[in-house]
Amino acid sequence: MLETGATLRIRDLIANYRNSVEELVKSEPNKRKRGSKSEEVIDIVVESMRDMKGAYQEHTAALVDMVSCFKHEKEGAERRMKLMALLRDVPGLSGDDRMKAGLSILRDNSLIDMVFQLQSGKLLPFLKKLL
Repeated sequence: MLETGATLRIRDLIANYRNSVEELVKSEPNKRKRGSKSEEVIDIVVESMRDMKGAYQEHTAALVDMVSCFKHEKEGAERRMKLMALLRDVPGLSGDDRMKAGLSILRDNSLIDMVFQLQSGKLLPFLKKLL
């Protein structure tokens, strides 16, 4: 597991906290001192953890948005490729007509859905009307 800078900082703070507590215990075993230094360290640790949580949440949200965009673009590209493959297999359609029909259909998503629903015998008349 990779350790981030924040994780390393937390480890250092915890180690420093332990060292300061050990020094307090060794230096004056019978007296009870206020934990101002230890409370400060705990506050720093808590603040660092809050910062890490916020940073991770922001990055996670951004990654989810990026993945969603890539997924949407992939689905669109697959639909375009499927349409062009379908148009390529239509008998009696010239190359120019195929390109014109493809561009016309790609401008409107509802036309793409209609073309995919048409049976092969009805596709050529539909495309001729579209041109």
